[in-house]
This record gives sequence, C-alpha cells and structure tokens, in this order.
Amino acid sequence: MTTLLYDNVRALILIVALIVVGGVAAFLTMPQTEDPRIVNRVATILTPLPGASAELVERLVTQPIEDELRSISEIDTIESTSRTGLSSITVVLREQVVETAEPFSRIRDAVDDARPELPADAGESEFIDDRSEDAYTVITALIWDADSAPNGLILKRTAEELQSRLRSFPGAEYVEIHGASPEEIAVTLPNDVAQALGLSERQIAASIANADVKGAAGQFFGAAAEYALEVEGELDTLDRLRAVPLQVGADGASVQLGDVADIERALQEPLSEFALIDGRPAVVVGARMEPGLRVGPWAASLVAELEEFETTISAGIEQRVIFNQAEYANKRFSTLVTNLLVGIGLVVIILFFTLGVKSALVVTFAIPLTTLASLTVMNFAGIPIHQMSITGLIVALGLLVDAAIVVCDSVTRRLRLGLAPREAVAQSVKRLWLPLLSSTLTTVLAFLPISLLPGGPGEFVGAIADSVIIALICSYLLAMTVIAGVAGRFFAREGGKQPAQGLSFPMVAGPFKWLLGLSLGAPRLSVVAAMVLPVLGFIGVTTLPTQFFPEADRNQFHVELRLSPQSSLEATRAAAERADAIIEADERIVTADWFIGNSVPSFYYNVTMDQDGAKDYAEAMVTAKELNGLKQLQLDLQKALNEALPNAQVLVRPLAQGPPTNAPVELRIFGRDLQTLQRLGEEARGVLAQIPEVTVSTA
Repeated sequence: MTTLLYDNVRALILIVALIVVGGVAAFLTMPQTEDPRIVNRVATILTPLPGASAELVERLVTQPIEDELRSISEIDTIESTSRTGLSSITVVLREQVVETAEPFSRIRDAVDDARPELPADAGESEFIDDRSEDAYTVITALIWDADSAPNGLILKRTAEELQSRLRSFPGAEYVEIHGASPEEIAVTLPNDVAQALGLSERQIAASIANADVKGAAGQFFGAAAEYALEVEGELDTLDRLRAVPLQVGADGASVQLGDVADIERALQEPLSEFALIDGRPAVVVGARMEPGLRVGPWAASLVAELEEFETTISAGIEQRVIFNQAEYANKRFSTLVTNLLVGIGLVVIILFFTLGVKSALVVTFAIPLTTLASLTVMNFAGIPIHQMSITGLIVALGLLVDAAIVVCDSVTRRLRLGLAPREAVAQSVKRLWLPLLSSTLTTVLAFLPISLLPGGPGEFVGAIADSVIIALICSYLLAMTVIAGVAGRFFAREGGKQPAQGLSFPMVAGPFKWLLGLSLGAPRLSVVAAMVLPVLGFIGVTTLPTQFFPEADRNQFHVELRLSPQSSLEATRAAAERADAIIEADERIVTADWFIGNSVPSFYYNVTMDQDGAKDYAEAMVTAKELNGLKQLQLDLQKALNEALPNAQVLVRPLAQGPPTNAPVELRIFGRDLQTLQRLGEEARGVLAQIPEVTVSTA
C-alpha cells in the first residue's frame, strides 16, 4: 500500500486528473456570495392601534404580547418600541438555535394567544421573520422624473408591477417594496353639501359600511338540496362605491355618494414612509437571490430583466439600480484570488531557494493540487465561495506544504543513501504517516473551536476554519499518496546522482552554525532568550485596539437620523434634506439615498430593518468615491451633521463585519417610570459625551 501509486502510474495519473477536473468544476459551479450567510434569529412583530398614544400602545398592546412571548425558552432578548398608533416588538433567538422554523412558529402562536387581551380596535399583528437572512442582491429605484407634481400612487403601482415580475424571476428568494405608503380610497364631501343633505360624517361612513355586503344573507333549505343566499353589492370598484345611496326621497329618487363626493384612490394620508433618491421622490424594490447560486451571473441576469422592464414603464419615471452586490462581490473575490496567487508565488519562491529546483517543483505541484482537492470537498460539504472560505485557503497556504516538504526531503535523503526509488518511497511513507498525521491533527484541533463556534460569530468566521481543516487533511492525504509517488518517479531520473539541494549562503550559514552551537552549549540561556519575543508580543498586544470583527472593505456606510418622538414625517423629511445637502456637498461622496419613516433596505448582510412606522427616523445609504480615507470622511460628516442639526441625533455608522450590533458599547437602564428613565438616559448620555474616545452617544 505504501507504494501503490508509485507502482501504478496509470492510477496516479487518474487520481490527479480527477482532482483537477473536480476542483475546476467546483470552482466554476459552486455557490458564490460576497459574505457568509448568517442564520436569521430576529423577528419583528408589528401591531397597529390607530389613534392611541405611545403610553396606551405600551400598556394595551406591547405588554400583553411580551407577557406571552416570555414563556418561549428559545428567545434570548425581547426589545419593544411603542409609538403613536404602533407597537413594534423585536425578538432575538438564542445563539444555540440553528433551526428557527419551530421557534418562530411558537412565537406566532403566542402572538395569536395574546389577541383576546388586545383592544377590539387593534389591527392584526404582522409577523416578519424573513428580512434579516441576508442583504439584498440588487436594489433598484423608481424615481419621479417628470416636471409635474410627484404622484406616489403611480410610483407605487409601478413598483408593485415590478415586484410581481421579480417574484417569478428564477432564483429570487425575497422581493420587497420600500418607501411606499399604503393605499386608501379617499371620499371627499364638501361641508356645505353635507349640511344641505343633513348628513354627518358618521352617517356617511355608516351608509358606506352598510353597503359593503360580504357575508351570506341566509340559506334555502329543500328536501333534496340546500343553497346559500348571497346578495351582490361588495364594494370592489370605485363605480360601486359611487353608487352607494345616501338618501332616498319619498318619490323614490336617491342621492348617491358619487353625486356629491369626489372619490379617488390615493396614498394614505399622512404618509407613513417615503424615499428620496437624488433628492427626488422614489419607490425602491429590493430583490434577494436564493442560497446556492452565484451572485455574479444571477445579478447580471436580473439587471437584464430590469432593463427589459424599463421599456414598459410610463414616461416620467426613471429606473435606476442603486445597489448591485455583484459589483462588490466580484471585486472582493478578485482581490482574494489575487492574494491567494501572490501567496502561492511567495511560497514557491521560498521553496526554490531552500529546497532546490527538483524538490521545489514537486512541492509546488502539491499547492494547486491541494487547493483543487479542497475546493472539491468544500463543494460536496456545501461551503460556498465567499471572503471567509477563500481567506481560509490563504491562511492554509503556509501549512499545506509542510507534509509535502517532509515527504520530499525524506525521499531525497534516502536516495542519497543509495536506496532504490521504490524503497525510498516505501520507507518514507511507512516512517512518516503517523508523525505527519499527529501534526496535522494537532493543527486541525487548533482550528476546530473556531469551526464549532456557535451562533452568528461561528456562522461568519467558521468557514475560515473549515477551509483550513479541509486543506490540511487533503494536504496530508495527498502527501502520503500522490506526492510520495511523484517524488519517487521524478527523483529516480537523477540516474544515481544526488538530487540537487537549495542555494547555499555561506555568509548566513557561518553565523547560523555559530549561533546554533552557542545555543546547544547553553540550553537554559537559550530557553530564556527564546521567551523574550513572546513576552514582548504579549505586552504589545495590550496596546493594540481591540475589535473582534473589523470594518468592511467597502466604500459605503449609512447615516441614521432621529428627531424627538413627537416629530412628524414632514419634519423628519426636512431634517433629512438638510443632512443630504451637507453630505452631497462633500466632493468625496458619490450618492446618498434617503429613506424617511423606515430603515434603509438591507444593502449589507448585517444592516437590520427594524424601524417600521418610525416617523421621527430617517436613514441614508451613502456611497463614497474611494475606500481610502473613508474613516476620516465619516468623522468629518459626523461633526458637520452634529453642528447643522443640533436638535437631532445623527449617527454616521460604518459597515462592520460579523453579526449585527447596535453600538460598540450599550448601557441599558431599566425601570417603570418613563420620565425617570428619560432623565437618567440623558444624564448617562452627557457623561459618555465627556469621554474623548466617544464620537457619538445617543439615548
């Protein structure tokens, strides 16, 4: 068995061919994304209570639902925001939860169980659990580009048509509209006309409600059959609404609603949210691809679909792709592949200097072979190509050649002793398989905790460890089989001569031999000297900035703006427009797209959308010209926006790797008295603002 591939050249060639074909096929077909996909453990529950204050919403809606949710053990945290007319509850599952379908189902049941305790006029609760699975792949905007006044209804209808079209697009997992308020049918009746008819608003509303027949009117029972009796008259069209009778005279003449009122479809007033793209009203549609696809080809085909749809929209509406993840994914993938190739090149150069040409060629042959074998295994294991998996292969570069180097060195040494090539291979494999297995397993065990890390952090960085572990195992198996066989065959051509060694540097070799002899002569002193650098390293680590996940290498960031809770949507829009003017005036900025009354669509995998119904909130997706200097740009904008909007809380937030986080440091104060909590929050914010390292503190 130790010389199986040495003896059978055809089997050796076949195995190499299978590895090459499998690796290339995996590289060209395996799923490709920009970042790892993190399991969504966040759900949002929205429950409207029209006309109620925030205090009433908290007491009558939020608290009963929270009480039901606390009985579910899989829930880690429950955060709620009670606004005027709306309860928003965010539920986060524990990190140990991997399959979320059952816990989310139990949460839905708990919300239904709380329904009898809610006020009768409370709306149906909306359960949202599909927003935080991943970022949108493509975000496109429908912008009002006509000289006439913007018509939000036309924009919304066009967006709904596009949404319907994209939902049937192959590979589209989630398609959603942003920046559009709900529709309503507005019935406008002048006061003088209503007074002349002697009708109040309540009477007119009752007439409309009574005319909207939806249920069965009764049943006919017969000896052989039973029939349900239904009366036509459901309010399903504007003409049917116009025909609703308000008064019927003694002569049978009637006054219909359409005779005295203007009836039209429009967006609900006041608006609940809207978007500004280049300062113009817009409605945005985001599309996210299914897992298991390649982001580049899928996004390209979707953009082609959008271009085809653009030919069908009416004049006065501009369609523009404001975000395409494929551009960033392709750039990052290209950078990582370049780094991988550079790493391979550096390893190869070092091998040629230290091992000699023949040995270096064999070890170099092991690098692409191991990489292709690793890609094949990753494809079967369901690990896609993204920045973490490629980074793992880069990390493994210096490790995957170790086994091959040891095997080649062992074979060449035995050839110098005069053994036949077959015997040199047999003795090398027999002697090295256990020590190399031990060293490989030791390194694998070192990376295993990262692979087994639970929750979002593990799902994000785990692919690095998975790639390293797979590469190490493949490297060991190939070194014991393919590399040993190739080395025996390749070095056998020396014709009895000793295989060439690496380059010799006498100027370096002399001092090294002297230092080695000195170390062997004073072992205790050598151990102490060897500990100097590690100790200095541990001391130096304490002076470095501490950050578990680095900031993203992307020329984008987002800006959050919040006014007082009583602020109207128009006031928030005015503040957002002032902020937009400051941002757009900076020459380092390309675009700033604002979403008022809601979160920005998720353009990065850990950007959360959890500000539904927040009329005091606005958020912008900002794209800079260059990545270099992005940190300074953010600091400059933070200072400028704080000075220009003293009555608003403005936060310029960079994109960071890893699971979503609200802030590097959070301080939470619990209590029952809202006024006391607000006072303490403001005091805490004042204390934090005095710390020089704190750029922004919000309460």
